[in-house]
Amino acid sequence: MKAKGRFSGMRKKAKRIFLMALAVIMLLSLISMPCQAEFVPLCDCSKSKYEQDETIRCTAIFKNDGLWDQDYEIKIWLYDPNDRVVEYDRFKGHIKRGEVKSIRMIYSPPGGRWEPGGWWKFCFQVFGDYEKMPVKHCCVFQVEELPRPDLVITDIWSVGNAIYYEIRNVGK
Repeated sequence: MKAKGRFSGMRKKAKRIFLMALAVIMLLSLISMPCQAEFVPLCDCSKSKYEQDETIRCTAIFKNDGLWDQDYEIKIWLYDPNDRVVEYDRFKGHIKRGEVKSIRMIYSPPGGRWEPGGWWKFCFQVFGDYEKMPVKHCCVFQVEELPRPDLVITDIWSVGNAIYYEIRNVGK
């Protein structure tokens, strides 16, 4: 009986040591887990080509895939084809774990027309409660020059001192 009791006591002790080691491993894994939210970004400019006089609509979408709720700051830029900043905005807010935020920006052409040609960029960066510099996410689009009407004079005539003409638009 004594031999059996000895093994029983050793089993209990081994089991207790194993459970304590398991608890320590679990606590260490929790401590080493990142404490920040991980943002999953998506950039959407709904179209890849815009007319010169068209309003541009772009959306910055991001999701908190981290473990906790957190405050965030988002910076948004609109760059012209020469890589100059045309518009800049900044917003602050709070995002819950698993929540998706969507910020839609609407840009009207300055002076009634966008500069045609080249690639424009809509970019955003989401900053949260963590130390790493987040990546800037961009989507690109082109601004096409508006077609000019092609006017053709089809007939000319005069009556007295007045000159009359007939014009036909053969453009788009």
